[in-house]
Amino acid sequence: LFLVGTDSAGELFNFRQRGPQWTYRSSTIPAALPSAKFGASVDIDGYTAVVGAPQYDNRGVAFVFEQNPNAETWTLKDQVEGAGTGTGDDFGSAVAIDGGRLIVGAPDANFGKGSVYIFDQVGSKWVENTRLAPSDLASGANFGQAVAIDMDSAVVGAPGMNTIYTYQRESANWEQDSKHTESGSFGSSVAIDGNTLLVGAPTANANSGSVSVYSYGADTWDFQGTLTAADGIAGDAFGTSVDLSLNTTGAATAVVGAPGVH
Repeated sequence: LFLVGTDSAGELFNFRQRGPQWTYRSSTIPAALPSAKFGASVDIDGYTAVVGAPQYDNRGVAFVFEQNPNAETWTLKDQVEGAGTGTGDDFGSAVAIDGGRLIVGAPDANFGKGSVYIFDQVGSKWVENTRLAPSDLASGANFGQAVAIDMDSAVVGAPGMNTIYTYQRESANWEQDSKHTESGSFGSSVAIDGNTLLVGAPTANANSGSVSVYSYGADTWDFQGTLTAADGIAGDAFGTSVDLSLNTTGAATAVVGAPGVH
């Protein structure tokens, strides 16, 4: 099962795999959201999906849906907002969900410094656990432009500073455990699964883009190497989006978006 969002049309498209093929099933759009950019960000975990609408009410929200696997229909279960979000914060620009935890970016909060909210699932509702906003953020850092979460690990991109911040959950608290800075709009996209982390830098590598790979060990994220496109050229924006999945043997499969390729 996978979802595709489109913020211009404000819809969410649902596909299900049938053998080797993917079949379109339905589209979803809540009422009265013509200009909310519903679908600007999406993520899915099992039968739960989260969809960002960063211009809803000029502040932004995230909508949480659950699927009935028998009827293959989606039902809106919660509308999540960050405490203290203000006009123009763009809460919902990035979302990620995993194992009853939800992380939402508001990259334009606080004069573009940005902030991130983490929520825990309590029954059918999502309750705010914490708000992240490092003290060293500069205006225009856009912390929260990219987010990813995997159980007790989270990573947040601040591409305006070419930086990512990683966090670990200790008891009920989220603590920053590392910070990495590179170049080339580093932090525009992030993905995490187990002990592997991907970070997109779509203007690196002579403006063709690249993706950095990190591995977690000894309580730190260690740089492992860089992914690039063999046929990449300037303007490809390779690394604008990334995703990652580990199989049962620990082998990783990565998907990298390059929207500038024609």
